[in-house]
Amino acid sequence: MQVTRRQILALSATGAAVAMVGAGVALRAWWERAPGRDYRLLDDTEGSIVQALAAAAFPAGGEVDVDGSAMGLDHFFDELLGHMEATAAHELRILLRVLDAGPLWSHRSTFRSLGASDQRAVLGAWLDDDLLEVRSAAMGVLVLLGSGWAIHPRVSAVFARWHQCGFGS
Repeated sequence: MQVTRRQILALSATGAAVAMVGAGVALRAWWERAPGRDYRLLDDTEGSIVQALAAAAFPAGGEVDVDGSAMGLDHFFDELLGHMEATAAHELRILLRVLDAGPLWSHRSTFRSLGASDQRAVLGAWLDDDLLEVRSAAMGVLVLLGSGWAIHPRVSAVFARWHQCGFGS
């Protein structure tokens, strides 16, 4: 039996289709993981990423003597994702993973594995990056985390004293 060019092309296309379906199933299995400890949507790794970002963005100091990682911002972020449209929540979870992998080239480590000073330096570099997409990605996550930080009782009490406008009441 002689194999024709059409049969080879059909076999190649079938192989590519099987590979795409297999990749789709694998990605879905990766994505549809069970939430981590007391989370609605985040897994434990994503919760750790949020904790690291919160610590870097909101270090303890001045009148706010607690850093962002001790304020439960991971649970705030998880709750926030639970109120979003599913696609937006998935995209933010992907963005967390991308940000965590960001320092692999420069520091040979994930963001959450860096020391506190390196995390602050990397975050500062992202916020000052030449690429709008990098700045926007970092700032977008920080705005969401900042919302939780600002309404935390330890922070809102300070804001209420500063502004005397009923903030945090």
